[in-house]
Amino acid sequence: MKLKDQTARRYMPRLPEREDAALKSIEAWFNLHPSAWVTFSGGKDSGACVDLARRVFPEVPVVFYDSGLEFPQNLEYIHRVANDWALNLHVIHAKPGALEILRESGQLEAGVPKVQKDELREATITRPIAEAVARFGKRSIYGLRAEESFQRYVLLASRKGVVARHEKDGTLGDEALAPIWQWDGHEVRAYFARRGIEMNPLYAQQIALGVPERSARVGMLVDSDGINRGRWAVARQLAPDMARLVETHLPGLAQFR
Repeated sequence: MKLKDQTARRYMPRLPEREDAALKSIEAWFNLHPSAWVTFSGGKDSGACVDLARRVFPEVPVVFYDSGLEFPQNLEYIHRVANDWALNLHVIHAKPGALEILRESGQLEAGVPKVQKDELREATITRPIAEAVARFGKRSIYGLRAEESFQRYVLLASRKGVVARHEKDGTLGDEALAPIWQWDGHEVRAYFARRGIEMNPLYAQQIALGVPERSARVGMLVDSDGINRGRWAVARQLAPDMARLVETHLPGLAQFR
C-alpha cells in the first residue's frame, strides 16, 4: 500500500509509540493466555491486529467468520493474505447462512429495509464466536477501536481495551483484547503503509463509487442498516454476479438498486 493521503502521512511519526504499546499489550495477553486467537474479517482494523499478533506469535490461530454473503473480493483478499503470510487460518461458516435467514424472514419481500437483527446476529456472529471459543479458548484478540462510537469508547476505556462477556449465571463467556483501541483510522492506514501491507481493495473500490471513506465496509453484501443509504446499489456494482444470485432469493432488493 502506498501512503498517498497527506493526513495519514502526518500520523507516521507517532506510529512507533502506538506499535510498541500494542505489541506489549499483545505479548502480555499471550503470556497470560497462551492459547489466545485473533479474528480477521478482511477489514483494516482486524488486519492490523492480525499482523501485530503474528509479530508476537507467528502461529497464532486466525479465525474468519464467513456469513455466506461475503463480497467475492473479500474472500479472495483473506485467502491471499493467509497464503502470503502463512497464516494459521480457520474459517467458521454461519449455519444457517445469512442469505437463508434473510430469505426466510420475508421482510425484504414486503419492502421493509430491516431484518431481524437478533436472528441474523445469532447466526453470523454469536454462534460462530461460540464455536471459536469451543475450539480455541475463551481469550481472543480483535480489531475494535474507540473512535468508532461513544459507546465503544466507554466499553473499551473502562478496562483499557479488554472486553469481557459473561453468561447469565455470571461465569465468563469470553474475553477479548483490542490492542489498537486508541488508534484512529488514519493511524491504521499509516500502519499498513509503514509495514508494506496491502489493504483490502474493497475500500478503494467503494470510495471510487462515491462511498465516504468512513462508511466503506468489507462486510456482507446486504447491510440492513445501510440498505437505504445505497449499500445494495454499491454491492450490485462491485459483485454483479453474486448480486443477481441474491436477488433471485430476495427479489425485494430490486427496489434498492
